[in-house]
Amino acid sequence: KELRAQVSIPKVLAQRPIYIEADYLRFNLPETTQAESNEKVTSDTNWFYSLPAIRFNCADCRIDDYQLDKLILNLDPAENGIQISDFILDKNKHTLTASGLWKNEITYLKGQFTSKDIGELFDEYDLTSTIKDSKADADFDLNWQGLPYEFDVASLSGDIKWSLAEGHLTEVSDGGARVFSLLSLDSLVRKLKLDFRDVF
Repeated sequence: KELRAQVSIPKVLAQRPIYIEADYLRFNLPETTQAESNEKVTSDTNWFYSLPAIRFNCADCRIDDYQLDKLILNLDPAENGIQISDFILDKNKHTLTASGLWKNEITYLKGQFTSKDIGELFDEYDLTSTIKDSKADADFDLNWQGLPYEFDVASLSGDIKWSLAEGHLTEVSDGGARVFSLLSLDSLVRKLKLDFRDVF
């Protein structure tokens, strides 16, 4: 774990937020065993209820092997939870902007995602895709059981509206006998449904 940042903590937390200006962050999430993955573990959420207002700005963030680049996270206390006032990931060509709420043990997140080259982003995160040179836009309104950083596919609910601009497919089977590679398209459809079983 590595962090270089300036932190400003007020004498009275109720009067103003904690400000964290980070030059860089390197953080590895705890590894889980197969047994832990198969068994639903209930997290201690008491500490999350008592979080003060936080303004976090990171110029160069990396979590595990995922380079996130610029990250802005603004949190504010809310009744029975925490308000996610701003959640912004800016990777230059790819941007995610969202806001939401964690209340009564459920996370609600709504926002937009834009990419100037979705295939490039898939490649960076080792998500196999045949799409190249295509822009992508998505609006999402999601919720799941658990903390914001504990993305739970089993309880995931909501809507995603997405669109792809003109681009091209890099794989064509049987010397062009078929226009699309069905296996590749099937993999892409699963990912658009947030199903990454062929990756993990």
